[in-house]
Amino acid sequence: MNSLSPTVSVEELTVSYRGGNIGLSDVSFEIRKPTICGLIGMNGAGKSTLFKAIMGFVTPTRGKVNICHQPVKWAQKQNVIAYVPQTEEVDWTFPVSVRDVVMMGRQGRMGFLRIPSKKDAEIVAESLDRVGMGAFADRQIGELSGGQRKRVFLARALAQQSLIMLLDEPFTGVDVKTEHAIIDILRELREEGRIIIVSTHNLAGVPGFCDEIMMINVTLIASGSVSEAYTPDNLGKTFGGAINQLPVGVSAAASQDGGRASGGEGASG
Repeated sequence: MNSLSPTVSVEELTVSYRGGNIGLSDVSFEIRKPTICGLIGMNGAGKSTLFKAIMGFVTPTRGKVNICHQPVKWAQKQNVIAYVPQTEEVDWTFPVSVRDVVMMGRQGRMGFLRIPSKKDAEIVAESLDRVGMGAFADRQIGELSGGQRKRVFLARALAQQSLIMLLDEPFTGVDVKTEHAIIDILRELREEGRIIIVSTHNLAGVPGFCDEIMMINVTLIASGSVSEAYTPDNLGKTFGGAINQLPVGVSAAASQDGGRASGGEGASG
């Protein structure tokens, strides 16, 4: 894996769309160490927009994003960052195999002719085995269930061998077994030295698998460790008052301080 130290730095990020709609406003944070960071907020609050800005898929109106202290374009060329979107724009009837989909994660590391090497094939096989899909390598992608497809697209990101991974709603439409399997993989990736940012609606599950949390409602409401930032007050601000208490079973023992506000403090110490 890459010898770089993973960092994600977002400074005063604002993204505006046509018609004047604001996708994100003045978002600043920094993650400076391997971690699993949960990203929560309402639908339309800017979670996917933040991911797209970090990946360089949208151009900020103001502010900047640095990956490993370098611009996003550098990170793209170096395959430092991988993205698993919420929904894949895939023609499910197209006859492409599971192995072919995962091999797409290797393209940035292939030569000019994009001919897979023996090493590429080995990494693809290892990635499929890691998500429990090795036996499905020759299956057409359209034949898989929703949960199986999620595993395959995670395998594609694994095959990319990136230091930083962004997962947009990886648990949507999957069964409990698949959710637990994905969480186990995320923990392994963190221990291997990666930064993983996970957008999720599973509020009750956040304390169980996330080290850090970012809470956004167009702007950054709070960020920090789960014990500091995951508070009823911050939940109320994040969800516009629709949620104003911690999910059942989540401890409020560290809620007095209200977490770190959005004035640019890091999501990781």
